Amino acid sequence: MMMAKVLVLGDSTKLSQSVRSCLLAEGLAVVSDSSEPIDLVVYLESEGKEGWRKLQNLMAQHPWLPQIYLIKKTHFSFNWIPHSELSLWLHPTQGQAELTHWVKRFIALGQMAKQSIHHRPLIDSLSLEEVLDRLLLSFGQKIKCSNVHWVSLELWESLKKSGDEELKIMAHASQRRSCSWRAAVDQDIARNFAFLRRMSHLVSFSQGLSSQEQWFGNHLVLFPRKREGGDPMGYFVFEEVGEFYDQQILSRQVLQSMGLYQPYLEFALQHWRALSQTYLDDLTELHNQRYLPMVLEQEVSRARRQGQNFSVLFMDVDFFKTVNDTKGHWVGSQLLVEIGRLLKACLRTCDYAFRYGGDEFIVVLVNTGAPEAEGVAERIRETIEKTHFLIEGNKVQVTMSIGLASYPQHAQSKEQLIKMADEAMYYGKNKSRNIVYVAS
Repeated sequence: MMMAKVLVLGDSTKLSQSVRSCLLAEGLAVVSDSSEPIDLVVYLESEGKEGWRKLQNLMAQHPWLPQIYLIKKTHFSFNWIPHSELSLWLHPTQGQAELTHWVKRFIALGQMAKQSIHHRPLIDSLSLEEVLDRLLLSFGQKIKCSNVHWVSLELWESLKKSGDEELKIMAHASQRRSCSWRAAVDQDIARNFAFLRRMSHLVSFSQGLSSQEQWFGNHLVLFPRKREGGDPMGYFVFEEVGEFYDQQILSRQVLQSMGLYQPYLEFALQHWRALSQTYLDDLTELHNQRYLPMVLEQEVSRARRQGQNFSVLFMDVDFFKTVNDTKGHWVGSQLLVEIGRLLKACLRTCDYAFRYGGDEFIVVLVNTGAPEAEGVAERIRETIEKTHFLIEGNKVQVTMSIGLASYPQHAQSKEQLIKMADEAMYYGKNKSRNIVYVAS
């Protein structure tokens, strides 16, 4: 049986020496470069970023390679550790004792992943994540460029419309390996989003429906279309393609490679969008209650990891039953649709709006503390109050009571956040209605 090989990236500190000794004692081969096949990467914190860049380049080529990170939470790379079954974070001082426990387990996981890849047909899954990863890996192996991005149609349009502050928040809120944006190299999300916004302003479809690619200097944007033509399915952006390529020849090669995966991408997108529809409210087309726990869990995890905050607004339409009783349930339903549209208009593209049930709505404001969230809530309350809805000839004017709770100021779990915002809303409703009340 061949000896497993571990690549250790980091400087020549005492930590590096002790980790190498630990690995050697376990009968593992420790290598200093990736010129030969390796089974595991152990990344040690250092002041420089050279080791981090090597790791990112390596992971772009071998996304299924297991990694163990021995770094402090204050290290610059901590927030960029991938969240997958093949990555593990350990504190440098405490982690050395656990290293021997985890290292062989992760080597075994990596070998299982490799076998799964090598014995699999081109794609045997409708998972959009898997299809995109295979495409990014395929492009990354064939084309020398600084990065390859996937951007969904929805995110592309949001990037076009975003201002500087919203772009910054979108980058903070982005899941680095989501179906909306995936990248071969993603260590600087804010910079990547700024670059993609510039590209979104440049791309046009004036070349006609047959075109699927455009060059901008040494950047290539590929927008594969459905087989019957029409709008693109999304965008692949190749950043800083090597100057030695002939652009026409490379475009042809990229399109040929894309052609192999196009049916898989199309089916995977259809499947993903069908699943996404299950999280939309049929009436208002806001997110529904089923999607709320997933978003809150994601935001709690991100805020805890990055030392940030976010806020929840719990809303209820005042005297909605009176509208139903006097105007009819059809008018009441259409009123909820119009309120949903106003909510969207008052929010950033990175925020979330939900119809919680009946005439109750919930908003999740990403990376927003209580003072800023209170300003947003007041804007929503005032907008609803001043709007004269005209529904099938019926003039309707309503107000809204809003409760606000923020993480981590008021609560530190998703259940408690909803409870605190709900209680604040009911306190305000019982006090005067048409009010924003902050949890305490």
